[in-house]
Amino acid sequence: MRIDFLERFTKAKSEYDNFMIFSEYYTKADSNIREELKKETYNEADLKILITSSDIVTKNSASYILNLMEKGFGKSTFNSYKQHVESEYLYRFNVNYKPRDIIGDDVSSNSDSFYGNNNVMGPRCGHGTFVSGIVGANRENSNDAYGIADNVKFMVLRVVPDGDERDKDVANAIKYAVNNGAQVVNMSFGKDYTSHKYLVDEALDLANSKKVLLIHAAGNESEDNDIKWHYPINLTNDSLKPITDYWIEVGASSLKADKTLPAEFSNYGQKNVDIFAPGVSIYSLEPGQKFESANGTSSASPVVCGVAAVLLSYFPQLSPAEIKEIILNSSVPFKKLKVILPDRTNPKPKKVKFGTLSKTGGVVNLYNAVLMAIEKTK
Repeated sequence: MRIDFLERFTKAKSEYDNFMIFSEYYTKADSNIREELKKETYNEADLKILITSSDIVTKNSASYILNLMEKGFGKSTFNSYKQHVESEYLYRFNVNYKPRDIIGDDVSSNSDSFYGNNNVMGPRCGHGTFVSGIVGANRENSNDAYGIADNVKFMVLRVVPDGDERDKDVANAIKYAVNNGAQVVNMSFGKDYTSHKYLVDEALDLANSKKVLLIHAAGNESEDNDIKWHYPINLTNDSLKPITDYWIEVGASSLKADKTLPAEFSNYGQKNVDIFAPGVSIYSLEPGQKFESANGTSSASPVVCGVAAVLLSYFPQLSPAEIKEIILNSSVPFKKLKVILPDRTNPKPKKVKFGTLSKTGGVVNLYNAVLMAIEKTK
């Protein structure tokens, strides 16, 4: 863990330091342009006019920013990358950052489960908003951000403010959801190491007793989840048996049913990943009436949640076990398709059969699931 951490910290610090140098140039140039134009926003046409300026500072600033814009780097990209490098260096890999002191609870004990606050917005709520939109964004919209299900209620539980989630927070969120009527719990988060796995295992056991579907993103490290565990995981430490029967682990598929079918970033595993679902170029909601396209198993997991929500809405007589069975058995099979094995460390990754990357060897399909549910319920 120490070796792995130091590698990531060194990378995070390097990216942060380099960005700060770039940020100084970019911010000065942007400020010069806004001052010269006497407006806060500008486009390429504005910059092309400024390039003809006799003032050398204005001319150089406009040329610098225009070159970046022509490469697709704009203000939103700058802000997004700034948020990323600050998150990695200042919080995620900063051992001196102790946010738990703000809350004042004991991270190793679940006796004090009431802490935190009801502010689900916080400084950043884009991830949760995006995930929710995949499941149930208004289908009457004309902006292509259609939710999969059109008759759902959301219980918004903010578990991960930034960085890796705490086991205690995950456990309490699952328990809260299960005890307050949730039928499907989406978990678009994960981490490499665990400190209090037993707390999460207790929550999974409770979810199992209440027959609540838990749908979890497999992760974006291009790793084999059968070899390297990513938490939370639905396995006991000793017997390696499932803790709950109502768990679905989801990898991310790409846009075409060819050698690129598994997303290059997706984790996989013939034992510990159940199914794949679309997770590339997914279009959904952003806070503030905005929309965005994103990649990740964080997007693939709510796709499966949306399918489960549709089945629960239209076929309430089906049990959670039957819902899970239908989702897995109705997937489109690509078991024999030769695909590129997700592997970011290898410039020449090998080809494998898609069927070796998950239990089903398939990609989720709502249409097939509905047909199977109709047949099952007559």
